[in-house]
Amino acid sequence: MRFARPLLLGALLPATAVGLTLSVVAAAGRADPRAQEAPDPLPLLERLPGRWKGEQTAGGAHLLENVEWKQVLQNRFLECRLEASDPITGNLTYEGIGFLRHDPVLDEYSFHWFDSNGRTERYLGRAVGETIELDAVESAGIDRLVFRPEERGYACEAGRLTEGEALVQVFESRYRRESQDEDDEP
Repeated sequence: MRFARPLLLGALLPATAVGLTLSVVAAAGRADPRAQEAPDPLPLLERLPGRWKGEQTAGGAHLLENVEWKQVLQNRFLECRLEASDPITGNLTYEGIGFLRHDPVLDEYSFHWFDSNGRTERYLGRAVGETIELDAVESAGIDRLVFRPEERGYACEAGRLTEGEALVQVFESRYRRESQDEDDEP
């Protein structure tokens, strides 16, 4: 008697609804074709997890930076924690946290930034070769962030875009690995 309900339900449903239901069930077993065609994230994203030491140059001033990148939220985001200090006094002058993500379906990158100056910024961007270029959605002073790999580390450049799309640098930071995560190869 248990099976009478499903059979009765099938008899009561119009044939088109049953056909549609079977189509949905059959499609559920197949992979999304867009996901199969989506490119892999840049190798730079695989390189980032770990601790980095860096130096920032902004308008002739220098800051020393400690950065840690790690996978968070079920490996869907890379979290960046940054602390900048004065190279002479060693005093902490600035800190921030950001979340970087690659959307494989859209092949788009997003970065959300929050810092000790009270600034929040959301960036969207794309890969250009091995570089990630991110444009501010609503600029609070920096229109574009560029992350690019270097032979022994990576660099981050930020600037304002001119009308001709030239980047006027606000700051540039260069980083060298301090340590690797346990999962990284030496």
